[in-house]
Amino acid sequence: MNRETNTDINIDSLFAELRNTEPCMQDQGFSTRIVVELEQKAELSFFKDALITMLFTLIGCLLAYAFFPVAELMALLPSSIHISPMSLLTLGGSAALACCAAYWTLDTDRI
Repeated sequence: MNRETNTDINIDSLFAELRNTEPCMQDQGFSTRIVVELEQKAELSFFKDALITMLFTLIGCLLAYAFFPVAELMALLPSSIHISPMSLLTLGGSAALACCAAYWTLDTDRI
């Protein structure tokens, strides 16, 4: 059931009326002090940030290794693989490109 009234309420005029009729609370600069404190938050250095990231990556890898059936997955791999130098270069270049793209994306805050 739609509960609309027949009169249209103009939100802008309602807010303007409330601003004029309601008392303004004085905060003695409290809001300004809070905003200044929030802007002065300490950021982690690059090395601390990288160390934390590597630590949690290592923990994630160890958990994945502990909970995944590694022996069964290894049995699914072929017994011989022919790897050419060109495939190694392609794989290394792709990994380097992915790492550079991830670093650039995080460094420029474009996520």
